[in-house]
Amino acid sequence: MASRPPRVDEAESIARFVFSEKNEYNPRTMKVRTGAFKPPPNLKMSVCRVSGLDFAARKSCGEAVAALSKRALKGAAITKCLAYRRVQLELLPSPPPPHHADAVGWPTNPDEIEQRAMRLKIAESLCAESELELYPSA
Repeated sequence: MASRPPRVDEAESIARFVFSEKNEYNPRTMKVRTGAFKPPPNLKMSVCRVSGLDFAARKSCGEAVAALSKRALKGAAITKCLAYRRVQLELLPSPPPPHHADAVGWPTNPDEIEQRAMRLKIAESLCAESELELYPSA
């Protein structure tokens, strides 16, 4: 796979790989759920830059992420970088694997309820701008 430029362009397609039908997507409606965009404790949410990659290459990127996290890949929420920037998140290149980036800039608030509400609003916005791509099992 070709290397990517260091800065993530607003027009780039970004994949947030999904692993849990229950929390991250609904296969019946083909909609991404907010759980797909829940940031981890370190507030560096893993994504991959997939502009110009075909279906097989996108799936391969997801399999690399799945191997690192020891989870079963189900699919991806595909969103433009601009959607992340609209909610004040920045995408920082962070290989390995190739094409990997971290979504950073999640809001923090001493009031945990308010913090959850702020992050949920971001997740809802990203869901609204995402398309679900499912990968068949091998």
